[in-house]
Amino acid sequence: STQSTGTIVSNTVRNEVLGMIPKSETKCPPEQVLCEVGRQCAATTAAVLASHPFLVITNRMIVAIIGSEDRYSSAIGAVGSILSDQGILGFYAGIIPHLICEVSGRAMEVLLEEVYEKFDLNKRLGLPFDSKHALPVSSLHSFLSYPLQLTTTIMTVSTSGMAVSELPAMEGTSSGMLNCLSSLWKTGCMKRGSNLMFMRKAPTVITPPPPASPATESKGAARAVIAEPPPVVCETSSPAPVTITEVSITDTSGAESGVEGTKEE
Repeated sequence: STQSTGTIVSNTVRNEVLGMIPKSETKCPPEQVLCEVGRQCAATTAAVLASHPFLVITNRMIVAIIGSEDRYSSAIGAVGSILSDQGILGFYAGIIPHLICEVSGRAMEVLLEEVYEKFDLNKRLGLPFDSKHALPVSSLHSFLSYPLQLTTTIMTVSTSGMAVSELPAMEGTSSGMLNCLSSLWKTGCMKRGSNLMFMRKAPTVITPPPPASPATESKGAARAVIAEPPPVVCETSSPAPVTITEVSITDTSGAESGVEGTKEE
């Protein structure tokens, strides 16, 4: 597979570079430590540069399988798509965070090993140095450098032109390493997918609101125009109703006169 081929290429190039760079012959332990760290970092840099295109192809093929896309369904098709869309630089998408992650991790491991051996800590502590002593350092580095690993994976597929590059979670991740890290920090996804100590960080899914239809927008605008605030009702005491009755005055002769009185003849 492409991933195993990349691993073989990485190991082969690292061993070739280590064979080309001689070890330091100085007798000063600090200088020996620094020279060996630089030697290992140079070999790791060459290995990453040689194997990174295989990482890009592998990640895009995995995304194509998940998304049922045909552009990156095979290694040959992936190479053709990358060359036609982005050129040679497309094979090195996300190379900077990958380099920083791998070189810093190798430097920490070699530094611990060289300090342990050059300063005779194996005799003083009575324990020979082996891979078990480097395991805590590797775990710590893996935890600290996980955002760089995540950034590398995202940048290898964010410019692929597939459907995954159009997702809201991928917004702002294709314009550089710093912008990608800033986007992950703002959305709280710096540890997305990490599985340290058997605890996995689930990704934060941001669902955008559904777009409003024109009919809904026109109805909303009409409601906004027609709607008025409810009237304010003040409770006041109303006066008692006045009833006006017609009063008539009747004299002894049976003649009626109004309120103003009767005329005398």
